[in-house]
Amino acid sequence: MAKDRRGKKPSSRQVNLAEKAGAKPSAAKTDGKTRKKGKKRIGKIVAIVVLCLIVVAALVFLIVVGKYVWDTLNDDESDVPEVDLTLFDSTPEAVQDKVAYYLVGVMGADSESKTELLSLVCWDKVENTLDILQVPQDAYLGETGQWDVRYLGNVWNNPKPLDWCETCRRRVQEDEIADSKHTVCGTAITQKAGSAAEQLIDVFNDQYGVPVDDFFLIPQEGFVKLVNLLGGVDVDLEESMTVGDITYEAGVQPLDGEAALAYITNRESGVSGDIDRLVRQRKVYSAILQRLFRSSREELEEDVLGALQQGSTPIRSNSDYEDMINILLGSEEDGTPGMNQVPMSSIRIWVMPGEAATSGGQTFFSVHKSELVTLLNENFLPYTDKVTEETLQITELANSGTADTH
Repeated sequence: MAKDRRGKKPSSRQVNLAEKAGAKPSAAKTDGKTRKKGKKRIGKIVAIVVLCLIVVAALVFLIVVGKYVWDTLNDDESDVPEVDLTLFDSTPEAVQDKVAYYLVGVMGADSESKTELLSLVCWDKVENTLDILQVPQDAYLGETGQWDVRYLGNVWNNPKPLDWCETCRRRVQEDEIADSKHTVCGTAITQKAGSAAEQLIDVFNDQYGVPVDDFFLIPQEGFVKLVNLLGGVDVDLEESMTVGDITYEAGVQPLDGEAALAYITNRESGVSGDIDRLVRQRKVYSAILQRLFRSSREELEEDVLGALQQGSTPIRSNSDYEDMINILLGSEEDGTPGMNQVPMSSIRIWVMPGEAATSGGQTFFSVHKSELVTLLNENFLPYTDKVTEETLQITELANSGTADTH
């Protein structure tokens, strides 16, 4: 028979499951869990530190990149038309109240095209006259190395790269270079895009010996807009002309912007065609000036120059449209007169003296030094130093006689 074990004490080898379930863990097991929790805390700390470093690195990267972009956008050399005219031969301060000089032109159809029109305007404020010198786009610049091109009309769209020092952050002159390094700091010379306006003004300063106070170059689309904003121009056509589906008969005709542009840009081949075009351009010059001079300040501010300069094809210049209006109509602040006070009978337009000539298999317009010196001294330099043939940096390819300056 089986023994009755009821009422007897359990054996020491027996395990009380209830007690075991409520018992505390041993020290060894407790230490193991603590170590695991410690490792998890350290892992979290490491992860947070790494994340912080990543955030800091990202912020530093954004700051560096942002500064680079800001410096690039605000780098004066990146904006070709913006130039410091104090670097050029401008009107001496002593006679600025007597005379002013402006470079005026129309740009090519695209970035590869020559400028279509370039003229120097001399405003004699004392005699109340305007003298305008038209320069053929085929004018020869020579082989001096000062420009990367030989035709005047190619200067604007093909500025010669500048020698540049990244350490000094400035343009380096030829006498500061030795072994392709800047003698001031030893930095290797790099190339930076040149200023189209600067190099174009250099032609008039160095080749023709005249100062330039500001420049006004207008894109062709801007020219069309300007004429249309003025309500068109009246031009005496030598012969009939068809633009699009409109035919303009010979005689005085009102031209819109497209027709006016076609009239001044249409040319036959060769230097003679360039000269003939200059004669047509002066008619449009006169018509535009008449419209501008007859406009009120409010009209120019709101409907003409203000609208043009705030659009997509503004006139390239160092002046804003308010400065342009002051030149045309005078300044209300100081009471100085404007160009509109010049009678149309006191506006004279001249063509650069010269003739066609060939060099290296290409045909150029060769400027006549002696005739140019006479023209400049008599009509364009009333209060500044006169020029001589020796001071003009012109390479004369040919001179068969007295040139017709029209």
